[in-house]
Amino acid sequence: MKFSLITLTIIMITSTYAQPISSELFQPPAPVGGLEALQNRISCNSKIIPQNAEIQVIVSFRVTAGGVAERFRIKQSGGCYVDQEVIQAIQRHDWNPASYQGSPRDIRYSMTFLIVNPTPQSIAQLAYGII
Repeated sequence: MKFSLITLTIIMITSTYAQPISSELFQPPAPVGGLEALQNRISCNSKIIPQNAEIQVIVSFRVTAGGVAERFRIKQSGGCYVDQEVIQAIQRHDWNPASYQGSPRDIRYSMTFLIVNPTPQSIAQLAYGII
């Protein structure tokens, strides 16, 4: 059985930049449609990820001035299969590039994903507001 999404929670997004820059001058890259749109691109086979497992993947990549994600590096692996799913979702997604003083810029960016495969019971409890 393949879910379009088991349960993916993006718990943190960090940008690696040498020094703090005023938010008036600098805008970080962002997935077109927001994080939810990126989240919906990730699909994992529920038979590969054990129930109640929490898998964290930290991936660093470059977002070009043209809005293309490339040059991926896994900083913390969730396993080969999950890493590939995350990279493919980021790579296939359109990005708004970072900008500095209104001009698009290339930037190295890091994202942390927490992927959870809940039990059917916890899904039912969540649906009924028990959790």
